[in-house]
Amino acid sequence: MKLLRWCCALLTLLAGGFVVAIAIRGSARPIVLNQSLASGAMLLVALAVTGLFLLGAFLPDPSWRSLMGVAAQWRSFQLERDRTRWFVPVLVVLLLCQGAILWRLVGANVQAVDDQADYLRVAREIRELGGSGYVVDLFSGRFLEDNRHPIYCVLLACHPSFTLGKYLSAFFGMLVTLVAALFAESRFGATAGVLTAALLAVNGALAASSSLVACESLLTLLVTFAWMQLCWGGMRTPHGAMGIGATFGLGYLTKASAFFPLVITFLHALVVGDRGLARRLVPASLLVVGFVVISLPLLVRNIRAYGSPLHSFNTKLLFADSFDEGRAEPDLGTINNARHYWSRHGAGGTLRRLGEGLVVEGFVLVRSLGPVPLESARAIPGSFLFAIAIVTMLVDREGGLRGRLLFWWLLFFWGFFGWYLPIATSDRFTVPLVPALLVAASWGVVRGVRVFLEERMTQRIALVGAVAYGLLFAMWTIVG
Repeated sequence: MKLLRWCCALLTLLAGGFVVAIAIRGSARPIVLNQSLASGAMLLVALAVTGLFLLGAFLPDPSWRSLMGVAAQWRSFQLERDRTRWFVPVLVVLLLCQGAILWRLVGANVQAVDDQADYLRVAREIRELGGSGYVVDLFSGRFLEDNRHPIYCVLLACHPSFTLGKYLSAFFGMLVTLVAALFAESRFGATAGVLTAALLAVNGALAASSSLVACESLLTLLVTFAWMQLCWGGMRTPHGAMGIGATFGLGYLTKASAFFPLVITFLHALVVGDRGLARRLVPASLLVVGFVVISLPLLVRNIRAYGSPLHSFNTKLLFADSFDEGRAEPDLGTINNARHYWSRHGAGGTLRRLGEGLVVEGFVLVRSLGPVPLESARAIPGSFLFAIAIVTMLVDREGGLRGRLLFWWLLFFWGFFGWYLPIATSDRFTVPLVPALLVAASWGVVRGVRVFLEERMTQRIALVGAVAYGLLFAMWTIVG
């Protein structure tokens, strides 16, 4: 009990520090997207978390014992995969809700600007080269586009129009919801599958990414599929490990950030496990082999054209103070850029950038889990889903979620894009993790409710609640 209270006291200080940082920064200018609502929503969430930890620090022993009893039931709860004939009809209704939301957002996206225009430009260049000409130019190092990776551009090159690009992204977005819901249903039961479908169908980050001519919805699908392969135990067999690596390779051919979960998965496979290092090295190596085989054209192009297999346009922006500054300065190499940054900012400036970035990126993460029409206030429902997902991942005993590995993915994305904040911040950067996090949140909710209610009642509440949730936010988006 004493240890729990001390932990709550420490977390109170940490959360309180976030409140102060938000208030000070928000007094000068709003934190995210220049919206005062963002600062207000973020401050409200931080205050609520601070109050919750403060309450825990002073909670009497009997109350702590009661909470620990409920937590023990929740953690040890085993649910046989429930089945219901209503799963498929409800899933169809929720997919129609998502389709209506995407139809509204795609219609509101009327002009190809910034990244969307660049994707169309690259797609037209590929179409002019032809398929074989494009592959030859990649291997020879003559095709120099280093900010937009091939797969989405190649798909778009079939007919490089603004309209096709939007509907192509929308298709991948709806496929994400379908695949994640079917996975949750097969792994944890129909109730969890329905909740997953409802949360993803109206998810703001997925909807926004799926209405743009951009690769994020395809990347989200591939990262989600790689996580599903891991949950199915793919690393236990040689062909499974290579298959996961190949999926990450497809993700890397879509966007460079797919390399992040690959690295974490490789390290996790190498370090975690009760087998000897030599036996752990085999699946970890096969993971890398699968990745290299699939992403070979881009790796070869990067070596020939830029001298580094993992070169990306955004690499030289990592140690810049703004996008314009990074674009204007020469690329001296990552290590030299880091030294130059340290010489200008020192430890104080570096820690301040990282601290502010973690606070803001934390807001972006919780906001990315909320429903579409709430704008920055999505952080309020998103924070509850985020908390449930974190707890579920950390206590996941059976490995059904690969929760510990997913948690490390989350920490890496949080830290990296927190550091990247002065260059850019967006839900698009964190959306690849959203389906897995919402599956974890759905499974956590089912386990929590089943501690108090019997299975049939839980199922009925989930079915009615999921349909109501989807219809509410779909109608709100369309009317609004």
